[in-house]
Amino acid sequence: MDATTSQATDAAKKKGTVKAFSEKWREATGGEKQEAQSFWRDLLQEVLGVRGYDISRTVFFEKPVQVGDSIRYIDAYLPDTRVLIEQKGRKVDLNAPQMQSGGDMLTPYEQAKRYSDNLPVDQHARWIVTCNFSEIHIHDMNAPQPAVAASCITLEELPDQWHRLLFLVDAANARIEKEREMSMKAGVLVSEIYNALMEKAGRVTDAVVLQQLNRFCVRLVFCLYAEDAGLFDKDQFLDYISAV
Repeated sequence: MDATTSQATDAAKKKGTVKAFSEKWREATGGEKQEAQSFWRDLLQEVLGVRGYDISRTVFFEKPVQVGDSIRYIDAYLPDTRVLIEQKGRKVDLNAPQMQSGGDMLTPYEQAKRYSDNLPVDQHARWIVTCNFSEIHIHDMNAPQPAVAASCITLEELPDQWHRLLFLVDAANARIEKEREMSMKAGVLVSEIYNALMEKAGRVTDAVVLQQLNRFCVRLVFCLYAEDAGLFDKDQFLDYISAV
């Protein structure tokens, strides 16, 4: 078995494992108190590959935190990656405020953020995750507006998107996986653009023209990246292309 075939086999096996996790929890009742810890233990072990005997060192459940005059409890906290998890029941809207025991109306994110703000500074959350068993919302606390810039993964999407949760156990690997995914998408995009231009040009074979075509594709992708990265004004390149 060559390296490519082996990688494809491993990827298929992993997808099957994650799919089994998704199907298992799709059938669960999704009770916040009854099943929250089992859900996250299963996710860490079956999806992210944390060994069973490492779970107790990877995640702390019901971590106490002083909020005003009261002791509250964080559903789950991963100290190594500073991930704070607020778990809700399956029917809870993760974007909607809920009445708290003190009378405040807070969204699950706002509730988790209040917990984080009351932890020691070196334990403040780098990531806040809210979950209702069906959806996982990820708030990057380094983002300019983490409250409104959450990314979402549904249970159905997890077999193809599980690598987006690598930050739970290894932030560096999560960044590498994201960059790899972006590189693959960029490669596909360049290929589609190149083929479309070749069709338009009538399948030219002149070496100079082909070189110019290659250079044009590279510059086009750079402009797309520059716009996404904020190097250009918002929609500046899109508006230029639309006007051509």
